[in-house]
Amino acid sequence: MTRGTSSTTLLWVVLTAAACTGTIAASNEPTASPGPGGAGGRGGPASTMGGSGGSTVVAPGACGQLAPLPRRVRTLNGRQYRRVLADALGGTAVITDPFPASDRASEFTTGAHLRRFDFRATHAIVDNAGKIGAAAVPALKARHTCLGDASPSPDCLGGFVRALGETLYRAPVEDEHVEKLVTLFAGARTKAGGDAAIALVVRAMTSSPRFLLRRELGEASTGGDYRLTAYEIADALAFTLTDAPPDTELRAAVTGGELQTAAGVRKQAARLLAAALANTESGPALFLGELFRGRDLAELQKDPKTFPGFDDKTRAAVLAD
Repeated sequence: MTRGTSSTTLLWVVLTAAACTGTIAASNEPTASPGPGGAGGRGGPASTMGGSGGSTVVAPGACGQLAPLPRRVRTLNGRQYRRVLADALGGTAVITDPFPASDRASEFTTGAHLRRFDFRATHAIVDNAGKIGAAAVPALKARHTCLGDASPSPDCLGGFVRALGETLYRAPVEDEHVEKLVTLFAGARTKAGGDAAIALVVRAMTSSPRFLLRRELGEASTGGDYRLTAYEIADALAFTLTDAPPDTELRAAVTGGELQTAAGVRKQAARLLAAALANTESGPALFLGELFRGRDLAELQKDPKTFPGFDDKTRAAVLAD
């Protein structure tokens, strides 16, 4: 398969799944025939945008034939986890990858399903959150100067939580959640001081499911189905095509209502894909490497007598193609 064919196929999958209807079923069960992975299996490329081997991909323009996908959440993979943190907080803390084992075991890490939060992953998430919170204090105080006040106002604290939450969670923060974090800040500031309170709020936010999970739950629509929100579509496009959170232009498309139309979604998908194909660290590069088992080739050892032409130069050339 040539690079052009691969990119066209990937764009077809993305646009069909995200730009066609954005509709997901009320049930959590797949609503169409199994994909290449079989029912409940890993599935083929279709699973990248929300299938688990249980959704049907149809040709662009045939939206009426596309069955709704199941509602679900996904965890960020290790690379996405680090990139969201860097986008929101600058990535100054030295952290541990919480999901290396599950990323390695998953066939397609870019669109991974909900991972098991075992002891190791949970410990890494909590430990990282503490390091991230402590390291982020100076930058956050510079970004929100009112945090340095002896008694920051409710408006100051609410603005701080909302701004950070919208980047970490990739969606607006509910008033109730803001209030809980502001209360957490106030209690910690009384006991341990302002810097400790900032660190504690960051710790809570970076260990929250709102940060760790990508939501594909949608809003209630007609016929008992649900329709993906603009923020959920932006997450799906960004993490699938760039393995990173939505960029500035994609965020603007969300707030400007552009992702409410199929044409708007296609425009953003094409833009992100064009940039991603030139980046070996992007979602498509990762997807294609896993699809054709490039990581297995990178580790494969052959007998030099039996395969004298298989050397590091050949390996690198195959991986580059």
